[in-house]
Amino acid sequence: MSSRSKMAIEFIPLHSTFGAEVRGVDFSKPVSKEVADEIIKGADRYGVLVLRKTGMTDEAHIQFSKHFGDLDDISGFIPPNSKMNRRTRFLELFDASNLDGDGHVLQEHEKRFQYNKVLYPNDPSSS
Repeated sequence: MSSRSKMAIEFIPLHSTFGAEVRGVDFSKPVSKEVADEIIKGADRYGVLVLRKTGMTDEAHIQFSKHFGDLDDISGFIPPNSKMNRRTRFLELFDASNLDGDGHVLQEHEKRFQYNKVLYPNDPSSS
């Protein structure tokens, strides 16, 4: 077992029935399979995990995510000949936010605003 896998991973419960914050993982370095396995066990126990201030780059985020299975990409959801101003160039990362590539709030007439509204309606009566 490597020294990295021996780091003390902590799961700090956030609620009495579900959710925990993960502490003790240095996400600025590649995460080993052993550490990812511990995180999976934490997810199985708590259902929702919060990873605060990871400092991960998009590339590191993708590599970390591969521990949990094959990744999809969003290329099938981008209309042909469409230029979408996204905050990341990686198709494996789905940006469901309401911000454009420059960090400005999307306007209602913009395509991505409309896509997110359809995919993630905030009106519970619409589901």
